[in-house]
Amino acid sequence: MKYILPLLFFVLVSGCKKDENLTAHPELLGDFDWTHTYVDSEKLLTKENSGTSYGLRFFKNGKVFSYKNGKLDRKGFLQDVNPYENGKLLVTVKLKDGPKIDLIYLNNQMIARKYPYGELDLATEMVNVFQKK
Repeated sequence: MKYILPLLFFVLVSGCKKDENLTAHPELLGDFDWTHTYVDSEKLLTKENSGTSYGLRFFKNGKVFSYKNGKLDRKGFLQDVNPYENGKLLVTVKLKDGPKIDLIYLNNQMIARKYPYGELDLATEMVNVFQKK
């Protein structure tokens, strides 16, 4: 019994971490609109040539919503925010019934890639770019 209380306390405290991260980074709060996707090193998708629009919305409580053509597509949550090279932030998001994604944030722009973030190979990987509204 004496071990259950410390264990329960640890679980409750560690479960609150995701709210802390977003309030510590107010620059991430709000809406980001998809501007383009690099499909490979020579191909570029945009709203104009694809007929589709996407968006991300970050809330203070750590929730993240993704939108497709102006309608809610998926709900998710912020998993982590960490400093990245040259003043950038590495933002990890988990969408319900979807992939975990990494976003690199700098100057009101986010670059989204599949998790985990590593070396980029435009020949085999799509890279999505979002701009803050």
